[in-house]
Amino acid sequence: MCNQMLINQLTSRAGTAVTLFLSAFLLFGCSSRYIGEGASPPKPAPSADPKDAVTAVFSDDIDPLIGQYLVLDEVTTNVDGLIDLVISSFQKELDLVPESFWTEFEEDIDPSEMYRSAADLVAQQYTTNELQVIVTFLSSDVGKKFIEGQRELDRKQTHRGAAWVRKLREEITYELRLKGYL
Repeated sequence: MCNQMLINQLTSRAGTAVTLFLSAFLLFGCSSRYIGEGASPPKPAPSADPKDAVTAVFSDDIDPLIGQYLVLDEVTTNVDGLIDLVISSFQKELDLVPESFWTEFEEDIDPSEMYRSAADLVAQQYTTNELQVIVTFLSSDVGKKFIEGQRELDRKQTHRGAAWVRKLREEITYELRLKGYL
């Protein structure tokens, strides 16, 4: 497992930027799906039964129906994308650390805590009947198109949100200068 002291040390050096980025990302309700694009989330072996895919990715303590939802909603891609984002932000700041450290560190990361957290949120949000309807929809051709469409909307909203934040920062800076605070 990852050394908690090392995690704390790394977080204290690059954590602010990562925290601000993720906070802004979540503030605008944008999915982290894009962060993980190109990442290699755990891919379950193809199977005729979607429950087999869930078993390949999630532990036994996650309800199979919730697991299906998490697979269809690409939670593994999202979590892997966040891991990639955090590690790459440290790599940029700590360029003297060898690539072998990051590779070994990433191999030791266990995303199951995030999966359980997501499963808990889903269980709190939806009844079993509602979740069955959602899973059935997301498994359909229209549901798959919906998920793909959401990715595009998320990407566009991320860009618009970033532009809006830049504009807001400029306005705040202007007002602060105008009032003599800067």
